[in-house]
Order: sequence, then structure tokens, then C-alpha cells
Amino acid sequence: MNIFEILDSNEFKERLSSVMLEPRKLERFLAIAKTELRNNPRIASCEIKSLCGAIVQAAQFGLELSNMQGHAYLTSRGNACQLIIGYKGMLALGYRSEKLLSLEVQKVCKNDMFKRRHGDNKGLEHEPNDKEDRGEVIGYYAYAHLFNHDKAFEYMSMDDIEKLKKEAHVVTTPNSPWVKFEEAMCKKTVIRQLFKYLSLSAEMDRAIGLDEMADAGVQSDALSKIGADFVKNEENMTEAPSKTPEVLPEGWSRVDEVNEDGEQQDLL
Repeated sequence: MNIFEILDSNEFKERLSSVMLEPRKLERFLAIAKTELRNNPRIASCEIKSLCGAIVQAAQFGLELSNMQGHAYLTSRGNACQLIIGYKGMLALGYRSEKLLSLEVQKVCKNDMFKRRHGDNKGLEHEPNDKEDRGEVIGYYAYAHLFNHDKAFEYMSMDDIEKLKKEAHVVTTPNSPWVKFEEAMCKKTVIRQLFKYLSLSAEMDRAIGLDEMADAGVQSDALSKIGADFVKNEENMTEAPSKTPEVLPEGWSRVDEVNEDGEQQDLL
């Protein structure tokens, strides 16, 4: 079975609806996901369990899989699928925590006026040099205002960001968001570093952990475990039954049942 047959099956839709953050948006979420897959045949041909796991995980985070929206992206490492959370996806998760009042993310250029202070008098001063060429980008910062009146910021130089990029296993793939949306990914990276220390919510911490697993090249195993709970492996799908084969309606697939408590598996 291919991924489109699985996504169109009533069994998969029922299972996904039972665990996704916004069940009322099920059809919209799947329609956008299928459009992205049709536009990226390489991703659609990834190993089924990791691909299904990535789709399920995005639904649980309430992030649409759209390159245009920038919430989350599907990419590949070898034959396995990876889920990359985007700049706007990190923002969405941050605001959903109800601890984040506002967030500013900016690039800093060589000819800008830029100062940062730490300690009791911590803060940032940044004046973009709009009167002339700003020069090359030297870094990015994220500045957060919290509902408890606290403020926090994180600055990363381009050297820091490039170091993380080199460690990321999906950077060099043609469909990598680092290739297509480099500035947005730089912003996401500094936001992730800031949110990592703020610990805004358990959901945010899980998203950060999953995103860092993609950088480390070990995310696919976690996604495959999630996907295995939703779709039986290919061997079981094609195994010759001992009884008369049951004919399923076109586009349907067999899926595992939820556990007896009706709970979803912890992802990390």
C-alpha cells in the first residue's frame, strides 16, 4: 500500500482524529499533507512507518505540513522520513503555551548598531543600518516577553548556527528546508535555543526534543515506532492469510487498535 491509500482509509482517519490536537481540522490537515506529498515524490516514497509517524506527530502538535506556511516540513534521510519543525511552527507552539506574551526575531548585520548585556542589567540594543548597505549577516537573536513580566533573549552568531547546520543530517538533501528556506531556519534555530531554556510547556519540550533528534540523525527510529502503532508493517499487510482473504473496500487498510485505556504512546 502507498501512503495515499493509507491516508484515505477510514481506519487511519479515525485513529488520527482520536489523537490529533484539533480533530475538527482532520480533512484540511490531510488535504494539505497529500498536496505536499504529491509535490515531493521522493518524500512520498519514504519508508511507510516513519512517514506515517511524521504525519501523526505533526497532527498531534497541531502543525500543518505546508512549505508555504512554514509550520512543519517533511524531509528525508536515506529512505526514512524526518519531521522538521519550522520557524512559524515554533512560534505557534510558544504562543499556545500561554506563557509567551510576544517574541521578536531579527537578523543582525555587520553595519548595524548591536549591543547585548548579560547579568542583572541584561538586554539588547539593536538599530538596523537602513541608510546604507547593512553588510553581511553576522547572527540572529530572539527576544521574548513573558506574561510574568520577565524578559529573555538568545543570540547566536552565524558561526554558532553554521556549526549546528553541519551537525544536522538533513541539511544537504535537496528537499531540506535549510536549502529552500535558510533564513527561516536560522530564525527557528535561535528560537529553539531560547525556548529550550524557557521550558514553556511539556508540548514545546517534546517538539524541541524531536527537532534535535532530527539534527542528530536519530529521529526516524522514534517516528517509525509512532507509525507502527497506526499502520501494520508491509510484511503483515501482504502476508498470505490462512483463511479465505477478506476483501476490503478500495483505499482501506488495516490498522492496529488503540490501547485499552485509549491513550496515545509517549513519543520521547
